[in-house]
Parts: sequence; structure tokens; C-alpha cells
Amino acid sequence: MPVNGPSTNDLDARLSISSVKAKDIEEGGYTGIKTPDTKPGEKIGEYEGGALRPGGMPNLLSKGCIGLLFQYAVVGLVYGLLPETIYPFMQQYLNCSGSQVAAAKQLVVLPWSFKVFYGILSDCRPIFGYRRRPYMLIGWTICIIMLLIMAIMPIGKPYYTVASDRDVAVPDYTDEIKARINYDAPSEGAK
Repeated sequence: MPVNGPSTNDLDARLSISSVKAKDIEEGGYTGIKTPDTKPGEKIGEYEGGALRPGGMPNLLSKGCIGLLFQYAVVGLVYGLLPETIYPFMQQYLNCSGSQVAAAKQLVVLPWSFKVFYGILSDCRPIFGYRRRPYMLIGWTICIIMLLIMAIMPIGKPYYTVASDRDVAVPDYTDEIKARINYDAPSEGAK
């Protein structure tokens, strides 16, 4: 009667010699990776409370850390508010198409998608010996310049120059309403 599964002889034949033979850790140029020493009752991986480097917990309000804390707060503010201003401005004010609004929303958050590459660049190419600070300053300078350009640019006239015209159905437009509508307003959204 056949036995389900591999037999013991079959299993021994399939094991590689390297997995059966005991190796010296230093043999062949390999260096052993040692787990940090733990104290009795301490779990493996809880080296100094899970810290990546020796020393105590950093003080977030210290001179060296307050900039990073401020950076994350402002990034959250910009990343949370800027995309949410697109719909009211482009859809309600300029009456742009849905595809224009969606494209603008994606363009605003596109730099956030490249943060991994910015991190690699800052780690591989330090500026004046610093890996983070110069890149943060360059990024915030670009952000401030772009926000100033957006604030200075004229926004143009709205699509509906009279707000109550928005509530009128298109078939019910009178010649007076048609004369008041700014049909060139959606092209302002392409700037």
C-alpha cells in the first residue's frame, strides 16, 4: 500500500549537503551576525528599548530636534490643506471639467510620491556634511516660492459672475444670463 508523502530515504536524498554539514561562522569569508546581548527576562530585539542607536530617548523640544518636529507639522498642514483648495477654486469658481480638477489634484500631491527618492538622494549626497538640513531648506524654499507665485498670479473672473446664476438650469438660461457667463474661465484653470 503506497504511503502519502515522501519517505525518509527520499527526504535524506533531497537535502543539500550544505544544509546538513555544520559550518563554522567565520568559514569562507562570512562574518556571523550577532544578536545584541539581552538581560535576563528581556526579549530579543528590545536593545535599549528598541532604539536604533545607543543613548537615551531624544528630547523632541531640543535645538537639534525642534526643526524636525516643526517640519512634520508644516508638511501635514501643506499636504492637508493645499489639495483641498483645488475643488472649490477650479470646480466652483472657474467651472473646470472634472478631468482638469482631478489632474490638478494629482499634480499638487505628485512631489510627495517621490519622497523615497529624495531620501535616497539626501543619504547618498550630503551637502556640506549634512544629510537632511540642506535638503529640507531647499525644499521649503521651493515651496515658499511656488506659494508666493500662486498668491501673486491674478486668478481671473469667475465663470458665474452672479452667484445666483449657478442655480439656474442650462435650458432656462436667458440672454442676460448668457451674456454674464465668463466662458473663458475654465481656461484659467490650465495655468
